[in-house]
Amino acid sequence: MDIRQEALLAAAYDYYNHNEYIQYDQLSMDRFLQITPRRRKYFPPEAGTSQHTHHLDCSGFCFAVYYQALGLELPYDITWHMYENMAPLVYKYEKTFDETLEEKQKIADEFTAALQPGDLITLLHQGKSGHIVLYVGDGKFMHCCPVTLGKDDSYNYTAKSESKCRNNILLNNIADITRIITGEDAGMLGGYCRYNLFSPRERMIAIHRPWLQADGPTEQAMIRMGAHKGLVSCLESSHPGGRQAVCGDVVEYRVHVKNAGGTAKSVTVDFTAPAGTSFGGETVCEAKLEAGEERNFTFGVIVEAEDEIYLEAPQVHVNGLTIPGRKVLLAPAVNPEDKEKVVNEIREKLAEGMEVMKAAAEVYGRHGITMSGEKKTYIRGLFHHFDTCARENNNILVRKSQNPFEDMAVYSLFGGKGVVTGDIVNNPDQRTTEIMQRDLQAGDIILCGNDPYAVQTHALFYTGDSLIGAAEQGLTNRELKDDELEAFMRSLFGRFCFVVLRPWQMRCMKS
Repeated sequence: MDIRQEALLAAAYDYYNHNEYIQYDQLSMDRFLQITPRRRKYFPPEAGTSQHTHHLDCSGFCFAVYYQALGLELPYDITWHMYENMAPLVYKYEKTFDETLEEKQKIADEFTAALQPGDLITLLHQGKSGHIVLYVGDGKFMHCCPVTLGKDDSYNYTAKSESKCRNNILLNNIADITRIITGEDAGMLGGYCRYNLFSPRERMIAIHRPWLQADGPTEQAMIRMGAHKGLVSCLESSHPGGRQAVCGDVVEYRVHVKNAGGTAKSVTVDFTAPAGTSFGGETVCEAKLEAGEERNFTFGVIVEAEDEIYLEAPQVHVNGLTIPGRKVLLAPAVNPEDKEKVVNEIREKLAEGMEVMKAAAEVYGRHGITMSGEKKTYIRGLFHHFDTCARENNNILVRKSQNPFEDMAVYSLFGGKGVVTGDIVNNPDQRTTEIMQRDLQAGDIILCGNDPYAVQTHALFYTGDSLIGAAEQGLTNRELKDDELEAFMRSLFGRFCFVVLRPWQMRCMKS
């Protein structure tokens, strides 16, 4: 087998081994620039952790494998474009829907005989939607697809915690694609068989071999095939998401390594602390992991930075492979008693029926924080509005430069289907890929915009265990807890725009 094919398979199986931290997500694609705010096609499999879901769809998965293995950026990002343009083309067939059983068998045989490991297979459905998979050899293909959720639930990012929604990187048999479906079978199947060429749903199929265009594996891919082979590694911290640290806090980093191979393996973890911290522990840890064994390697650093927005991720290598991490947000120190007093005062105002932003402006104002009580003021102040084609439903918002100490908005905790972030590839941490209750802190405000002009906006206040406010534009205040709170949090990415405000993080709230 060509070394380029070996590299592709090594990368593909690493994604497969990180399966529980990967979720199919298609609806996250920005509508105009085809930039995906949650799908992370440039990210290695190690970016997926129990704290941060790795979002991919079928074409994103194939792109990611090729990029990690060969450094090759596939020139197309939509299955239809891949079918039409991906080179080299090895095989293509468009159905007439009049094929005899003999003709179907001939097509299946020709298709199977043409396959080589690392090839991409595109299937086009009726219409212009489709699916793309990676052939991994031995009669099997690997692909990213919704198991039970489907497109309509792609914003339900918390579903990754439900067992029925795991395993979105699947390993299936080529026979599933080439199985001969007769008219009688189609009737029994309701006229549908997923990803089968002879299903009434499919109409075109092609095989592409873009790995021939690559010079060879990347340096990291060579490590995947060698020293790191069989290992599953990732990096987590004690301060994920919107959880902020202050000067003097200890931030703990945990390098989780599992030996997914069949034999014992020596593991070496190299750790370099981020700038703005002090670290006095061992920078290199070594261990021997038996087959199936997993272990955490823990490193604690003390925050020394006072005027920074975040700590960069530490540099971590496991057997030479670079393990990506996330930034840790920083904040000024706040007197807990002052914070509790603010929360209680705002809660009382909301119980009286006062609108969230007006109550927050009044109470925070008494504590030295000046903020507007007008909801639309913040949306317009935080985002640029672009009219893309003189139609309101095609307008978009773009986040302005972020400065949480001045604009009150928590760094990266914003999003929505109407918000485009053009530099997401080069600066992936500038926008959140998921938001949960754990990311909120008492005193936070979730501000939602339902249109590009911020005419319809509503806000909710987080008390520490509940959200109080209008869950939708025009509704009166009510308290959301437990399941209702989680349902609202899940809905945020499906809204036009949302942003988390944290007034107490402004400099004037320092102790």
